[in-house]
Amino acid sequence: MQIGIYSGGRRHRTTCGHQYSKYRKYSGTLTAFLVRSIFVDMKAIKSRSRPAKSSTDSPADEMTKLERWVDELIQTCERLGKENRMLRAQESELMVDRERLMEKNELARDRVEAMIMRLKALEKG
Repeated sequence: MQIGIYSGGRRHRTTCGHQYSKYRKYSGTLTAFLVRSIFVDMKAIKSRSRPAKSSTDSPADEMTKLERWVDELIQTCERLGKENRMLRAQESELMVDRERLMEKNELARDRVEAMIMRLKALEKG
């Protein structure tokens, strides 16, 4: 399986063995925003989950630690994706509200201009 991460115009790929097929649905490219957020979270995860390699750690222990680390990374990715979707929905709602307020503002401006014109006409008449 190949996992591609898009960052600044370059595509980086890593190849994993078949035992990671459960992560296949997470392959593909990510937006630059998501990648930056993941790298920030990865630093925090690495500091918690990846202690210095001990000479007594067996390959199975290392694999378990790596799987835990990948699972945390996937959870972070899912959390960031959910947050991104919520922010996009919020942005679209705000854009609709903005458009509605701009229309109300234009209507109010037209009414005020009409009142001014009537007052000027009354003043002359």
